[in-house]
Amino acid sequence: MSHQWYDIASQLTLKLFQPTHSDAVLIKFTDLTELNLSCILTITDNSLSKHTNLTQLDLGNNSVITDNSLNQLTNLTQLKLNNNTSITDNSLSQLTTLTQLDIWENSVITDNSLNQLTNLTELNLNECDVITDNSLTKLTNLIQLELGDNRVITDNSLNQLTNLTKLNLTFNSVITDNALTQLTNLTELDLSGNKLITDNSLDRLTNLTQLNLSSNPAITDNSLTKLTNLTELNIGHNELITDHSLTKLTNLTKLHLNFNHIITDNSLTQLTKLTELNIIHNDVITDNSLTKLTNLTKLHHFHSMITNNSLTKLTNLTN
Repeated sequence: MSHQWYDIASQLTLKLFQPTHSDAVLIKFTDLTELNLSCILTITDNSLSKHTNLTQLDLGNNSVITDNSLNQLTNLTQLKLNNNTSITDNSLSQLTTLTQLDIWENSVITDNSLNQLTNLTELNLNECDVITDNSLTKLTNLIQLELGDNRVITDNSLNQLTNLTKLNLTFNSVITDNALTQLTNLTELDLSGNKLITDNSLDRLTNLTQLNLSSNPAITDNSLTKLTNLTELNIGHNELITDHSLTKLTNLTKLHLNFNHIITDNSLTQLTKLTELNIIHNDVITDNSLTKLTNLTKLHHFHSMITNNSLTKLTNLTN
């Protein structure tokens, strides 16, 4: 068959699909390269083991598929095992061609398999409390890493991952400036809700183009003024960043000011390159600045001070 993608979850709404025939349906699609079995409990190892051409597989929230089939899918390059309790190190250690792995909230996979996946370039360890520095130090090819709400990984491994370009430290209570100062190749950084990272490291990350400071209680204007390459910035729910630094960020194209009560029209009028703006529940920004932002294509302004006086002048809006 010519199908390259088949989402089993979508078939649950079709009359032709019966749970008792799940394997019988899947086995017909012998040329599959991508497959989503997230939350699907009717497909078993019997059919999955036949799909050795698969390169992308989603087994998130799946408790049926086991090592018996996964260890045969040695062509996989992308695998999702978030909230998965049935797959173990026994099969994962065989998948050495993997470049992307998601083990968000996974409590089964350990260092024993992860330290063998040295081809990984993208790894999600959000809310994962099993993986330690012992394996992460070996994954020096990583360019994207998710460590949101992670309480195990420390500076000892992170400071060795100098190829990272994208890093998520949302509500991370372990990583400090000591590691972040080494990651000067970063272009995307999420520090939402992060209380440990300070200006001392952030002001060195001048290659950043995307930064999330939503609900961040530590970063100030002192470092943000130096990040003039930023094109996307989120300072929603932020009470520290002021007009002083925002006026310096004239390359911004996307800006989140939702629930922000600090930034005023004074700085927003300077950001004429903006194409997307979020001012939901913002009671400070007015028509006075918005009329200057004629490049806007997307505007989210629910519960704001904005009126039709400015909206009618934003002729490029598409939403």
